[in-house]
Amino acid sequence: MADTKAATIVSLLQTASHRLDAAGLPSPRLDAQVLLAAAMRTDRLSLLTRNTDQADAEAIKQFDHYIDRRLRREPVSQILGYREFWGLDFKVTADTLSPRPDSETLIAAALDWAKIDGAPDFILDLGTGTGCLLLALLSEFPQAFGIGIDRSEAAARVARHNAKALGLDARASILVGDWADALASGAAGSDGRLDMIISNPPYITAAAYKTLDRDVAAFEPITALVGGDDGLDAYRTLLPGAWYNLRPGGLLLLEIGYDQGQTVPEILKKQGFDPIWVVPELERRDRAVLAIRP
Repeated sequence: MADTKAATIVSLLQTASHRLDAAGLPSPRLDAQVLLAAAMRTDRLSLLTRNTDQADAEAIKQFDHYIDRRLRREPVSQILGYREFWGLDFKVTADTLSPRPDSETLIAAALDWAKIDGAPDFILDLGTGTGCLLLALLSEFPQAFGIGIDRSEAAARVARHNAKALGLDARASILVGDWADALASGAAGSDGRLDMIISNPPYITAAAYKTLDRDVAAFEPITALVGGDDGLDAYRTLLPGAWYNLRPGGLLLLEIGYDQGQTVPEILKKQGFDPIWVVPELERRDRAVLAIRP
């Protein structure tokens, strides 16, 4: 714990980074910087230009509280209550997955596809969570309307909050319901009307879930993470309805696990999607699959 008397930024960061590193946390210095910036009500880059400045007692007390929570493996995004994604800030709670940089691969792929096929007018996000995928797309496609569906009412409330906070609520409808039921009934878009369906479904295997870091397993909803014994249950469930609701030529974008670059396309082929592309993220691991309804 830091001395609650005035201390320099650099000394606070050094002490906190050491504590986090000793506890085995993967990015101790970055976490310390982000948390101290929040405690001092500034941004990280500004903080780093003020190494010799002193933090006041109240900021130090708040910083210590943040560090204690991080030492209990609580994710930084839940400590702060928000996470940046695609240049936008999203409220995060224990009822949602925290948006991850890897998922931005889907947004970049959607923008690339729009250069070829044109901007979408009607978008569906399955398992919307914070709404980060849908709302990032709506921020890029100002003419588009989107629907986000989640089984969790608590998650849907978070997505609605984010839509309003970002000024996108007039173009986003967040619904609570089962994917398969909504897709089968046409409630998500009706037969052949959707230009784009996007989803980050649960794709971790039941066995892999048992090996996850406490940061994830203890603080994020299991229903948004585990996709059955082989991690593929959600894909099998949503693909028939996705086919039904997409217009011919419509695009399906799915996030996948790094080792699912062959299995998910095989399921898509059986459903009739063609062509199909696998897109890697920045570290060159498979991260997204794009598929077209012929």
